[in-house]
Amino acid sequence: QSAEQNGYRLGAGDVVVVTVYGFPDLKTESAVSPAGTVSLPLVGEQRVAGIDLAEVKEALSKSYSRYIRSPRVEVGLKTNQANRVFVVGEVARPGTYPLIRQGQILTELLSEAGGKTEKASGRLILLPAAKDNGVNAAGGPNVAAFGVEIDADLLVGQLEQRPLLLPLMPGDTIVVPEAGNFQVDGEVEKGGSFKLSPRTSVMGGVAAAGGFTYSADVNKVELIREVGAGKKAVVALDLEEIGLRGGIDVRLRDGDVIRVPSESGRFMRRQVVEVLNGAFRGIGLNGRVN
Repeated sequence: QSAEQNGYRLGAGDVVVVTVYGFPDLKTESAVSPAGTVSLPLVGEQRVAGIDLAEVKEALSKSYSRYIRSPRVEVGLKTNQANRVFVVGEVARPGTYPLIRQGQILTELLSEAGGKTEKASGRLILLPAAKDNGVNAAGGPNVAAFGVEIDADLLVGQLEQRPLLLPLMPGDTIVVPEAGNFQVDGEVEKGGSFKLSPRTSVMGGVAAAGGFTYSADVNKVELIREVGAGKKAVVALDLEEIGLRGGIDVRLRDGDVIRVPSESGRFMRRQVVEVLNGAFRGIGLNGRVN
């Protein structure tokens, strides 16, 4: 009943129960074949893939009406196996989940999987199903060669921004990666490798490293990030602008490196470093991202 109300569309592997009232011998339980059909007594092979239960009921009523006057046909879904998505990574219950209706959104599936763990990154990766939209012989997904990276905050929205309602398609895979680590080196009190939290920013990263030394060039802090194919991108950030004048901070990702250079020729103004280091003590790992 729920599947019928939600417009669930049948696919290969689903098991349906067909009942023709007054004709108990015609009651049949049949799995949808890879060709998208079910085999039924009296009417033979009937195509049902890609249509919902109400449409199947209407089509079968027409088929049975060639042999039975005003047949009363009911169709139920016994097993949902076709329209599945896969949730993997840092969630409480990774696994395979059915799409119970068209347009079911990503956040609903994450909730069914128990939500993210404490180790989860602040981003998700959606791997769309490959064009064949199939499941391989081992029961896993056949996914496309590319993924879509999504900021998890966009899914829940903010005061000034509506949540991103991202519908899923059968065969999609949701990957929740582990947050990972970042590194800080250069003119900081205690450089090294640090564990990411979902909202760690560049300011939070420097805070984790104990703040700047007095010779730090806070206006040219470098963020170094892997961008694929063995290449790296380097972005220079003005942390004086971010920390003291409300500039836009940058969220860190696994493998990022923050490098704080020395200011050439002289020590930096002591008061600016002291004010920024005071700001760091109030930030913690989560940082402050506008």
